[in-house]
Order: sequence, then structure tokens, then C-alpha cells
Amino acid sequence: MSTFYNQLSENFGSLLETEINHDVIIQVGKFPNQKQFKVHSLILRFTEIELWNKLIEWGKAHIQDVTEGGEDIMNWSKEDFNNLEEILHDLIPLIRFFQIFSDDFYKFVYPYKRILPKVLRKDLVAYYITSYYTPESVVLPARKTKSDDINSTTSNDTKITETQNYETSSITSIIQDSIYSSNSPDLKIHSDSSTYSEDSSILSEEAKTLIENWINESEKASWIPNYLYIGKTTIQKWRWNLLYRASWNGYSPVKFHQECDNKGSCVIAVKIKNEPNKVIGGYNPVGWYKLKHGCIKYSPTKSSFIYHLDEMDLNNNSILCRVKQNKHQTAICQTNSFGPTFGYFDHNEFFVSKIIKSHCHTGITYQSGVDIGSFEVEDYEVFQLVKE
Repeated sequence: MSTFYNQLSENFGSLLETEINHDVIIQVGKFPNQKQFKVHSLILRFTEIELWNKLIEWGKAHIQDVTEGGEDIMNWSKEDFNNLEEILHDLIPLIRFFQIFSDDFYKFVYPYKRILPKVLRKDLVAYYITSYYTPESVVLPARKTKSDDINSTTSNDTKITETQNYETSSITSIIQDSIYSSNSPDLKIHSDSSTYSEDSSILSEEAKTLIENWINESEKASWIPNYLYIGKTTIQKWRWNLLYRASWNGYSPVKFHQECDNKGSCVIAVKIKNEPNKVIGGYNPVGWYKLKHGCIKYSPTKSSFIYHLDEMDLNNNSILCRVKQNKHQTAICQTNSFGPTFGYFDHNEFFVSKIIKSHCHTGITYQSGVDIGSFEVEDYEVFQLVKE
């Protein structure tokens, strides 16, 4: 498979034109006009910004001979950008721009703003600098495929009958025929493994069990000292329903509240950028709910907590911060301006955001112990907890 990885890095486009080492079969349309493609699952796992960068790379390669400014787009003329837009015109609408990190948007997409439709350009800028903007452009759903939507089979068990000589040498023809579309009713994907999973990509099963023990203990007592509680049970008693994954659903507060409001008790898990194996998060037993923009309210609870985990040493290096005895009235902050927020809003005790840096410094509403300060989010998940 090393040859495949080398080919992936050297020429993304060629992988859309070859069936060697394929592990996914995609069928588009209905018989007798059904089209079939043999592709590589790693392509389907590309993040949106990776797809965009490869698309730009492919487009620039096709106009190298006609551009006046060369490789550096700072030297490009209006005609150069028009040439690139013409090449990518039918592909740009297929990119999920609203699922891209704001940092990546600024670094990799914004420099090519001239090739984007004017309305889309305006929508993207407003979307990334405000928390309440509703785009006019069509917002495609995140590229997620639930495991139960994928028919598991091996390529050897799947019979492919070539009914017509369909041209697959063009990246345009393949993408346009809905290889990446998750909405096409006539699109079927057969894979030898489930590419995507609704299991946590951040929390291990051991970490989930530890968090459950903390939750179970908080139900027995209104207050517990700030030290790691090692629960007696090793069996999970709650069902963890994944409501939201930022890398799937988008990082805006609007997307968070669309997926997570009015869902009851939740656990959030945040993967900190450049901090492998370190997870920060919290337990909200009352849930979040929608407010008018700009409003801030609080949900009182004595059972919520903030945690900091070290997946390499859960028992010795994890920290639990429960609500202080006399501070439970401001335990959970309800605001549409941010994603999940714990504690008194003005104290920045714990909130998650991509518009500005996230922040965690307990000690006001919650017990002291987690002092990360400002940090960047790599990804975060929200789970609804349902007691079995």
C-alpha cells in the first residue's frame, strides 16, 4: 500500500482515473443507465480543505501554460483568475466551504476569492466573522456517511458489469456524477469496511467509563472535593448518542445549537490543537436551549463538571472540577453567541469557539484545577447521554 500513498501525495487526480487497489465501488443512477466507479476510500476521507487544495492544484496544473503570473497568485492578472475559474466552474459548487476551519479558509480559500461566485464570497466572509449570519448560498451537508448507510462487502464479492464505455479520465466527470454527494437517492456505496464511525474520535472507552463514574457519583452527592474519583464500576451504564462533531457539522455556534439544543444531558469532549492525548470537556445535565441572539441566561445545577483528561494516564493525570457549593446558579451558560459554555460568561471559565480562541480557567463557578487558558480547538464532539 506504500505505492498507493506515494501516488496519493504525488498525483491526486490520477487516483480518480485508476482502479488499481480500489476498495470502494460507487454506483450512480438506476439500471440500465447506472454508472459505476471503482475508487479509493482514502479519497472519500479527505477533509474539505484537502479536497479544495487538491482541486486548486489540479486546476492550476491545467492552466500553467496560459497564466501570465506563473505559480505565485500574487502576480496573477484578472485573466489568470478567469482561466482558473473557467476550469473549476462546475466543481466549485461541490465544495463544502461552510465545513472548513476559519483559519484554513483565510489561508487557503480566501486568496482565490476571485474565482468564487459573488454571493458565495459574501456569504463566506459573513459566516466566518459573525455567529448569527444565515447564508443565501446553498449549504451542502457535511460529508458524513453513517456506518449503517454503507453496505459492507469486499470488492471480490461485488460483481461489476460494464454496461457502457463511460469516460472516467476527467476529474470533472467523476465528481459531477455525485461520487462525493451524500444526497443523491440513486447513489450507492459499497465498501470493504465502514469508512466513517459514530464512535468518539476523541474519547477512549476507558475515558467514557471514567466520566460515567463521575456522573454517577454526582447524582449521589451535591458536592465532592476536587480530586479524581475512581469509580468502582467498569461497565458503562449510559448510551452515548453522538449529536455533533465539529469536523462534520461545522464550527459555528449556529451549527452547534442546531444539533444540540433541547437534547437533555450532554457530555462534550474537546481535542486541543497540538496537544496529543489531552482532552478537555464537561458534563451538562440540563442541556442547552435556544435564545434570542445576544441574550445570556443561566441554568442552575449542582451536578455539572469540567474535566481534563490525559488519555495516556487516566488514573493519575486526569482532573475533575465540580460546581462549587454556592455557585450552582451559574453552572451552565446559555448563549447563542458561542458553542458549549460553562460557568459565568464574563469570567471565561470554559467556552468553546473557533471565531476566537477557546478558553478554560476554572476557579470561579467550578473548583480550581484546570488552568489551560486560551487554546485552539482541533475538533470537538457533543454526546447526548441516555441512561440504559
